[in-house]
Amino acid sequence: MVEGEEGTVIEIGTVVRRGMDPESRKKLCRGTCGVCGLIVLVTTITLLSGIRHVGEDEQLLVFHRNGRYVEGPGTCWVPPGTAYRHRDVQVLSRTEYVILENRATGEKSLSKGPGRLFLGAWEEAAGKKDAVSIKSDQYLFITDTLTGQVLKVQGPSLVFPETAFHELGDPKEVVRLAEFEAMVTRDLNGILKYHFGQGGGESVSLEPFAEVVSFNWTIGGDVETNHQWATIDRIDTRVRQLPFWFDDIRTSDSMEFELEGIMFWQVVDVERLLQSTAGPT
Repeated sequence: MVEGEEGTVIEIGTVVRRGMDPESRKKLCRGTCGVCGLIVLVTTITLLSGIRHVGEDEQLLVFHRNGRYVEGPGTCWVPPGTAYRHRDVQVLSRTEYVILENRATGEKSLSKGPGRLFLGAWEEAAGKKDAVSIKSDQYLFITDTLTGQVLKVQGPSLVFPETAFHELGDPKEVVRLAEFEAMVTRDLNGILKYHFGQGGGESVSLEPFAEVVSFNWTIGGDVETNHQWATIDRIDTRVRQLPFWFDDIRTSDSMEFELEGIMFWQVVDVERLLQSTAGPT
Protein backbone atom coordinates (compact mmCIF):
# COMPACT_ATOMS: atom_id res chain seq x y z
CA MET A 1 0.00 0.00 0.00
CA VAL A 2 1.29 3.49 -0.86
CA GLU A 3 -0.28 6.60 0.45
CA GLY A 4 -0.61 9.24 -2.26
CA GLU A 5 -1.46 12.88 -2.33
CA GLU A 6 -4.63 14.18 -0.59
CA GLY A 7 -4.75 10.98 1.40
CA THR A 8 -5.37 8.66 -1.59
CA VAL A 9 -4.28 5.14 -1.06
CA ILE A 10 -2.92 3.19 -4.19
CA GLU A 11 -2.54 -0.58 -4.06
CA ILE A 12 0.25 -1.96 -6.27
CA GLY A 13 -0.11 -5.56 -7.33
CA THR A 14 2.79 -7.83 -6.58
CA VAL A 15 3.96 -10.51 -9.10
CA VAL A 16 5.30 -13.56 -7.44
CA ARG A 17 7.56 -15.87 -9.61
CA ARG A 18 7.98 -19.33 -8.37
CA GLY A 19 10.82 -21.64 -9.73
CA MET A 20 10.30 -25.28 -11.03
CA ASP A 21 10.74 -27.77 -8.32
CA PRO A 22 13.68 -30.23 -8.69
CA GLU A 23 11.52 -33.30 -9.35
CA SER A 24 9.73 -31.71 -12.32
CA ARG A 25 13.03 -30.53 -13.74
CA LYS A 26 14.38 -34.08 -13.67
CA LYS A 27 11.32 -35.46 -15.49
CA LEU A 28 11.63 -32.81 -18.19
CA CYS A 29 15.31 -33.64 -18.77
CA ARG A 30 14.61 -37.34 -18.94
CA GLY A 31 11.84 -36.80 -21.52
CA THR A 32 14.01 -34.56 -23.68
CA CYS A 33 16.90 -37.04 -23.60
CA GLY A 34 14.56 -39.89 -24.53
CA VAL A 35 13.22 -38.05 -27.58
CA CYS A 36 16.75 -37.15 -28.72
CA GLY A 37 17.91 -40.71 -28.24
CA LEU A 38 14.97 -42.03 -30.25
CA ILE A 39 15.75 -39.61 -33.07
CA VAL A 40 19.41 -40.68 -33.08
CA LEU A 41 18.41 -44.35 -33.09
CA VAL A 42 15.98 -43.97 -35.97
CA THR A 43 18.51 -41.92 -37.94
CA THR A 44 21.24 -44.49 -37.33
CA ILE A 45 19.03 -47.40 -38.39
CA THR A 46 17.98 -45.52 -41.52
CA LEU A 47 21.57 -44.75 -42.47
CA LEU A 48 22.73 -48.30 -41.78
CA SER A 49 19.92 -49.69 -43.95
CA GLY A 50 21.53 -47.99 -46.97
CA ILE A 51 24.81 -49.90 -46.66
CA ARG A 52 25.28 -52.46 -49.44
CA HIS A 53 28.00 -55.03 -49.88
CA VAL A 54 28.75 -55.55 -53.59
CA GLY A 55 30.78 -58.55 -54.77
CA GLU A 56 33.90 -58.36 -56.94
CA ASP A 57 31.93 -59.31 -60.04
CA GLU A 58 28.94 -57.07 -59.38
CA GLN A 59 27.85 -53.47 -59.64
CA LEU A 60 24.95 -51.47 -58.31
CA LEU A 61 23.16 -49.29 -60.82
CA VAL A 62 21.52 -46.58 -58.72
CA PHE A 63 18.60 -44.56 -60.13
CA HIS A 64 18.77 -41.11 -58.51
CA ARG A 65 16.35 -38.24 -59.03
CA ASN A 66 19.14 -36.37 -60.82
CA GLY A 67 20.12 -39.31 -63.02
CA ARG A 68 21.90 -42.56 -62.36
CA TYR A 69 25.30 -43.72 -61.16
CA VAL A 70 27.13 -46.94 -60.38
CA GLU A 71 28.60 -48.23 -57.15
CA GLY A 72 30.82 -51.17 -56.34
CA PRO A 73 32.48 -53.50 -56.10
CA GLY A 74 33.02 -53.20 -52.36
CA THR A 75 30.97 -51.62 -49.59
CA CYS A 76 28.84 -48.68 -50.67
CA TRP A 77 25.94 -46.62 -49.40
CA VAL A 78 22.66 -46.05 -51.23
CA PRO A 79 20.26 -43.40 -49.91
CA PRO A 80 17.22 -45.12 -48.39
CA GLY A 81 14.24 -45.12 -50.73
CA THR A 82 16.45 -44.87 -53.83
CA ALA A 83 15.82 -47.47 -56.53
CA TYR A 84 18.74 -49.65 -57.66
CA ARG A 85 19.48 -52.99 -59.25
CA HIS A 86 22.36 -55.45 -59.31
CA ARG A 87 24.35 -55.77 -62.51
CA ASP A 88 26.82 -58.57 -63.17
CA VAL A 89 30.29 -57.67 -64.43
CA GLN A 90 31.15 -59.37 -67.73
CA VAL A 91 34.45 -61.24 -67.91
CA LEU A 92 36.12 -61.15 -71.33
CA SER A 93 38.67 -63.72 -72.42
CA ARG A 94 41.64 -62.74 -74.58
CA THR A 95 39.71 -63.71 -77.73
CA GLU A 96 36.48 -61.86 -76.91
CA TYR A 97 35.21 -58.33 -77.34
CA VAL A 98 31.98 -56.44 -76.78
CA ILE A 99 30.31 -53.35 -78.26
CA LEU A 100 29.15 -50.71 -75.74
CA GLU A 101 26.50 -48.06 -76.29
CA ASN A 102 25.98 -44.98 -74.14
CA ARG A 103 22.23 -44.51 -73.77
CA ALA A 104 22.62 -40.86 -72.81
CA THR A 105 24.76 -39.76 -75.77
CA GLY A 106 24.25 -42.53 -78.33
CA GLU A 107 28.00 -43.01 -78.68
CA LYS A 108 29.39 -46.50 -79.26
CA SER A 109 32.72 -47.90 -78.11
CA LEU A 110 34.66 -51.14 -78.20
CA SER A 111 36.11 -53.12 -75.29
CA LYS A 112 38.52 -56.02 -75.84
CA GLY A 113 39.54 -58.80 -73.48
CA PRO A 114 41.08 -60.10 -71.38
CA GLY A 115 39.65 -58.49 -68.26
CA ARG A 116 36.50 -57.63 -66.37
CA LEU A 117 34.12 -55.13 -67.91
CA PHE A 118 32.73 -52.48 -65.54
CA LEU A 119 30.05 -50.49 -67.31
CA GLY A 120 29.36 -46.82 -66.80
CA ALA A 121 26.02 -45.62 -65.48
CA TRP A 122 24.52 -45.11 -68.95
CA GLU A 123 26.36 -47.85 -70.80
CA GLU A 124 24.72 -50.99 -72.16
CA ALA A 125 26.67 -53.94 -73.55
CA ALA A 126 25.67 -56.12 -76.48
CA GLY A 127 26.47 -59.82 -76.39
CA LYS A 128 30.08 -60.93 -76.32
CA LYS A 129 31.65 -61.75 -79.67
CA ASP A 130 34.72 -63.77 -80.64
CA ALA A 131 37.65 -62.41 -82.58
CA VAL A 132 38.33 -64.20 -85.87
CA SER A 133 41.43 -66.36 -86.12
CA ILE A 134 42.84 -66.69 -89.65
CA LYS A 135 45.68 -68.95 -90.78
CA SER A 136 48.60 -68.10 -93.05
CA ASP A 137 46.64 -69.21 -96.13
CA GLN A 138 43.58 -67.11 -95.26
CA TYR A 139 42.55 -63.47 -95.29
CA LEU A 140 39.45 -61.44 -94.52
CA PHE A 141 37.91 -58.04 -95.10
CA ILE A 142 36.91 -55.49 -92.43
CA THR A 143 34.14 -53.07 -93.42
CA ASP A 144 33.83 -49.67 -91.77
CA THR A 145 30.06 -49.08 -91.63
CA LEU A 146 30.55 -45.32 -91.16
CA THR A 147 32.79 -44.63 -94.14
CA GLY A 148 32.24 -47.69 -96.33
CA GLN A 149 35.98 -48.29 -96.45
CA VAL A 150 37.06 -51.93 -96.70
CA LEU A 151 40.35 -53.12 -95.19
CA LYS A 152 42.16 -56.35 -95.98
CA VAL A 153 43.89 -58.39 -93.26
CA GLN A 154 46.27 -61.21 -94.21
CA GLY A 155 46.84 -64.19 -91.92
CA PRO A 156 48.10 -65.55 -89.67
CA SER A 157 46.39 -63.25 -87.19
CA LEU A 158 43.77 -62.97 -84.47
CA VAL A 159 41.57 -60.22 -85.88
CA PHE A 160 39.62 -57.78 -83.69
CA PRO A 161 37.61 -54.83 -84.98
CA GLU A 162 39.44 -51.57 -84.34
CA THR A 163 36.30 -49.54 -83.65
CA ALA A 164 32.68 -50.21 -82.75
CA PHE A 165 31.74 -49.59 -86.39
CA HIS A 166 33.98 -52.27 -87.92
CA GLU A 167 32.35 -55.46 -89.19
CA LEU A 168 34.47 -58.58 -89.67
CA GLY A 169 33.91 -60.62 -92.80
CA ASP A 170 34.24 -64.36 -93.16
CA PRO A 171 37.73 -65.84 -93.71
CA LYS A 172 38.61 -66.48 -97.34
CA GLU A 173 41.09 -69.01 -98.67
CA VAL A 174 44.17 -67.87 -100.58
CA VAL A 175 44.28 -69.46 -104.05
CA ARG A 176 47.60 -71.17 -104.69
CA LEU A 177 48.29 -71.59 -108.39
CA ALA A 178 50.30 -74.50 -109.72
CA GLU A 179 53.10 -73.75 -112.17
CA PHE A 180 50.89 -74.61 -115.13
CA GLU A 181 47.87 -72.58 -113.98
CA ALA A 182 46.77 -69.02 -114.67
CA MET A 183 43.99 -66.90 -113.20
CA VAL A 184 42.34 -63.62 -114.15
CA THR A 185 40.85 -61.17 -111.63
CA ARG A 186 38.88 -57.97 -112.20
CA ASP A 187 38.98 -54.99 -109.83
CA LEU A 188 36.29 -52.43 -109.00
CA ASN A 189 37.16 -50.37 -112.10
CA GLY A 190 36.92 -53.37 -114.44
CA ILE A 191 40.67 -53.64 -114.97
CA LEU A 192 41.87 -57.21 -115.51
CA LYS A 193 44.89 -58.57 -113.71
CA TYR A 194 46.66 -61.78 -114.76
CA HIS A 195 48.18 -64.21 -112.28
CA PHE A 196 50.53 -67.05 -113.19
CA GLY A 197 51.89 -69.97 -111.24
CA GLN A 198 55.17 -70.10 -113.16
CA GLY A 199 58.38 -69.87 -111.18
CA GLY A 200 57.22 -71.56 -107.99
CA GLY A 201 53.55 -70.64 -108.01
CA GLU A 202 51.66 -67.54 -106.96
CA SER A 203 49.24 -67.13 -104.08
CA VAL A 204 46.23 -65.06 -105.10
CA SER A 205 44.19 -63.16 -102.52
CA LEU A 206 41.58 -60.78 -103.82
CA GLU A 207 41.63 -57.08 -103.09
CA PRO A 208 38.46 -55.39 -101.79
CA PHE A 209 35.65 -55.42 -104.40
CA ALA A 210 37.70 -57.58 -106.78
CA GLU A 211 36.44 -60.85 -108.26
CA VAL A 212 37.74 -63.91 -110.08
CA VAL A 213 36.82 -63.93 -113.76
CA SER A 214 35.14 -67.20 -114.75
CA PHE A 215 34.75 -68.56 -118.29
CA ASN A 216 32.23 -70.94 -119.83
CA TRP A 217 34.02 -73.27 -122.24
CA THR A 218 32.63 -76.20 -124.16
CA ILE A 219 33.80 -79.68 -123.23
CA GLY A 220 33.65 -83.01 -125.05
CA GLY A 221 34.00 -83.79 -128.71
CA ASP A 222 30.34 -84.11 -129.70
CA VAL A 223 29.66 -80.43 -130.13
CA GLU A 224 26.84 -81.11 -132.60
CA THR A 225 24.41 -83.25 -130.58
CA ASN A 226 25.72 -83.16 -127.02
CA HIS A 227 26.80 -79.60 -126.32
CA GLN A 228 28.25 -79.28 -122.78
CA TRP A 229 29.77 -76.39 -120.85
CA ALA A 230 32.29 -76.15 -118.04
CA THR A 231 32.98 -73.16 -115.79
CA ILE A 232 36.68 -72.36 -115.74
CA ASP A 233 38.34 -70.06 -113.19
CA ARG A 234 41.85 -71.54 -113.40
CA ILE A 235 43.27 -71.82 -116.89
CA ASP A 236 45.41 -74.89 -117.52
CA THR A 237 48.35 -73.91 -119.75
CA ARG A 238 49.56 -77.48 -120.41
CA VAL A 239 49.12 -79.24 -123.73
CA ARG A 240 45.66 -80.74 -123.80
CA GLN A 241 43.70 -83.08 -126.04
CA LEU A 242 40.31 -82.40 -127.55
CA PRO A 243 38.64 -85.37 -129.27
CA PHE A 244 36.06 -84.53 -131.91
CA TRP A 245 33.80 -86.27 -134.39
CA PHE A 246 31.29 -85.14 -137.00
CA ASP A 247 28.51 -87.21 -138.59
CA ASP A 248 26.96 -86.93 -142.02
CA ILE A 249 29.84 -85.24 -143.74
CA ARG A 250 29.45 -85.28 -147.52
CA THR A 251 31.99 -84.80 -150.23
CA SER A 252 31.38 -82.85 -153.40
CA ASP A 253 30.18 -86.04 -155.07
CA SER A 254 27.67 -86.71 -152.23
CA MET A 255 29.70 -89.41 -150.53
CA GLU A 256 28.75 -89.60 -146.84
CA PHE A 257 31.27 -90.34 -144.11
CA GLU A 258 32.12 -89.63 -140.46
CA LEU A 259 35.11 -87.60 -139.29
CA GLU A 260 36.84 -88.30 -136.00
CA GLY A 261 40.09 -87.00 -134.62
CA ILE A 262 42.07 -85.52 -131.70
CA MET A 263 43.22 -81.95 -131.50
CA PHE A 264 46.24 -81.03 -129.39
CA TRP A 265 46.06 -77.47 -128.13
CA GLN A 266 47.70 -75.25 -125.52
CA VAL A 267 47.10 -71.78 -124.11
CA VAL A 268 50.34 -69.82 -124.45
CA ASP A 269 49.06 -66.25 -124.15
CA VAL A 270 46.19 -65.78 -121.72
CA GLU A 271 45.69 -62.08 -122.37
CA ARG A 272 45.53 -62.59 -126.14
CA LEU A 273 43.19 -65.51 -125.69
CA LEU A 274 40.68 -63.41 -123.76
CA GLN A 275 40.84 -60.65 -126.34
CA SER A 276 40.22 -63.10 -129.19
CA THR A 277 37.55 -65.55 -128.04
CA ALA A 278 35.16 -66.36 -125.21
CA GLY A 279 35.67 -70.11 -125.59
CA PRO A 280 38.80 -71.54 -127.18
CA THR A 281 37.39 -75.06 -127.36
